[in-house]
Amino acid sequence: MRALAKKTAAILGIIVALIALSGCAKEVVDIGGVTDLDRPESMGSTAPALSPDSEQSQTPGDDATPSPTAEGEAEATPIRQSSNVAPDNTINPNELDGTDEVEDEKKLSLSEYAEKNSDVVGWVKIADTNVDYVVVKSHDNIDYLTQNALKEASKAGAIFMDYRCSASDRHIIIYGHNMSKSKIMFAQLTNYANRDFYDSHRTFELTLGSKTYTCKVFAVYSVDVQEAQYTAVDREIPSDEAYVHYMNNQLASLSIFPVDTTIGPGDRVVTLSTCSHTNYANGRFVVHAVIQES
Repeated sequence: MRALAKKTAAILGIIVALIALSGCAKEVVDIGGVTDLDRPESMGSTAPALSPDSEQSQTPGDDATPSPTAEGEAEATPIRQSSNVAPDNTINPNELDGTDEVEDEKKLSLSEYAEKNSDVVGWVKIADTNVDYVVVKSHDNIDYLTQNALKEASKAGAIFMDYRCSASDRHIIIYGHNMSKSKIMFAQLTNYANRDFYDSHRTFELTLGSKTYTCKVFAVYSVDVQEAQYTAVDREIPSDEAYVHYMNNQLASLSIFPVDTTIGPGDRVVTLSTCSHTNYANGRFVVHAVIQES
């Protein structure tokens, strides 16, 4: 009887953890290529900055749903401008309409970026694409929507890590604009929707600090922001069991291609997110990859 009681308690514990994770993931629904939860550190506060345009959008929380326009399409909610950026050194994110054609900026080396900007945390590179960029991280997810990695005004913004993550976390989330006309930033991330590309580009490089990792892609899919659950970070995942369930059952199960990888409690995952080509306002294209430590 004692063994049965222990087993029952363990099962109940896992169920409670999964319920808690489900709630967190739903509350923290991201924006995709450009998001901000913009919440205080206290997990109980509600979130806020929302979605502005077809290419650079932010996601409303569960309590804030875009109101329909006369044509029946979702109307974007204005994004607040960052209080950490000088008004004369940025662009109003609400002026972006997703049709901007922006030339890729001249790249510096990782060390050169790091010397100029203390927000630099790494680099991401996908072979045979324009995805080859420094990764930055600020105190929120707004600063780099309209600033490049040198903190200069830019419609293309920068590739940035979710401000709630750290380079040592088990789940690292990285966002980038889908500059579809220029094919820069995370625009070509959506190449993973093509099976041939997926099969031939199962790995990409991610540099965090001074170490470069090979990341193996295990799931890719498109999702509506109102249903997205891929933005839960470490502090919102209550247990190893919840983490394993989250990665394998909630996220990997959405993949448009068969999944041949099982994520364990000790595995680290990086999520790349951008707006989708087919539904800029509310669609997100997501790539999940396991970080290979050796």
